[in-house]
Amino acid sequence: EKRLKARRLTITFVSLLIVGLGNKLFVKLMTFPLYNYPVFVNLVSSFIYIPTSFLYIIPMIMLGRVSKAERNVPQVVFVVMGALDALAGIMQLFATNFIASGSLLILLQQASIPLSMLISKFALDAKYTLFQYLGAAVVVVGIIVILSPSFSDGGGDSCQSFQCNPILWSGVLVLSCVPMCLSTVYKERALAKVDIDPIYLNGFVSLWQFVISIPLSVPAAPLSGVAVSDVP
Repeated sequence: EKRLKARRLTITFVSLLIVGLGNKLFVKLMTFPLYNYPVFVNLVSSFIYIPTSFLYIIPMIMLGRVSKAERNVPQVVFVVMGALDALAGIMQLFATNFIASGSLLILLQQASIPLSMLISKFALDAKYTLFQYLGAAVVVVGIIVILSPSFSDGGGDSCQSFQCNPILWSGVLVLSCVPMCLSTVYKERALAKVDIDPIYLNGFVSLWQFVISIPLSVPAAPLSGVAVSDVP
């Protein structure tokens, strides 16, 4: 039985790694033809989870497979998660759109490791080993090393606007890890006593993430060259 659990854990880990890398790769590839439309891409990528999730959620509710405890989770919990995910999502999408280097994107997103450790330390009183702290320190040093050339040349001599400033968007991508990590920690605290179906959770969080992403698109529109008055 232990071998079976270990095998399942390994398969799950490898599958998660492949899907995660594939997701990051295709998001970057998607920004090439849609470079001028990051607001649209952000809204569509948030919306697509809603019908796919509720195609599962609605039948499960009708069949009584969703427990009363799950249905009694206050919507405000999903609203908070959706708001944090919406903020993180739009920051990450814009940064991904304007950062040319795919390898830099992958590295910068690892900032979520030390940030999540820091937030969990204060919010959940989490304990970490020396090797975990060393691992987080390696991530921080790696980010500093990879960004140091950009700092030394002031963001690049050919940069004509904020859209091609690697320092600015690298900072935005790193900061996007803050609401993302806060969302994860909030999920852990708010749902600690509820055994909730992950698809049920994802469906309602995605719903509120999409709703909140709409007003966030208004102040974000000028970043893609669209005037606020031109936003529908």
